[in-house]
Amino acid sequence: MLFQLPFGTLYFTVFVTLVSLSLSFMVSPILAAIFHQSVVGFVIGNVRYYLSTEWYPLVMIMGFLMLTVSMHLFKWIGQLHGKYAKMFLVTD
Repeated sequence: MLFQLPFGTLYFTVFVTLVSLSLSFMVSPILAAIFHQSVVGFVIGNVRYYLSTEWYPLVMIMGFLMLTVSMHLFKWIGQLHGKYAKMFLVTD
């Protein structure tokens, strides 16, 4: 059980980060169009750099691609963790 804690923490952090980032990429251009507010590209110090509206379709596509790649990563991690569990649980 002690060995599972770091893995669980890592899995949770990676899962939540990737899913929330990809969902925010997919939804932010839609919300920007509804609320007439620009999407923040990135922030350096107190200066905010905004994306122009021409980038919105690319941001949405990047969100869908990131979610697809994330799901494949989660599947691979699950298979890898299954092999890890089998190594500790199954005796020959």
